[in-house]
Amino acid sequence: MLAEARDSPARLPARFANKLYRHGESGLGYTIFTVVFADGEKQACVTGNALDFIRYPHGKGPIDVVAVIPHGEEETTGK
Repeated sequence: MLAEARDSPARLPARFANKLYRHGESGLGYTIFTVVFADGEKQACVTGNALDFIRYPHGKGPIDVVAVIPHGEEETTGK
């Protein structure tokens, strides 16, 4: 029996992950994208097919993400 479920601190917020899934893969079996944080810092990411979990910079987490930039796109918000 499952007693409790919590979001992972490595999870990319769903609205941003969904945007990346809609955009599609960058290449065969991988996705390249940039995560933009509230303080303006950006982090490039390369993942396999499951892009829901990333390694955040020290001191940052899902709550700090304000946008994602799929490979080959200009910066936009995840709305």
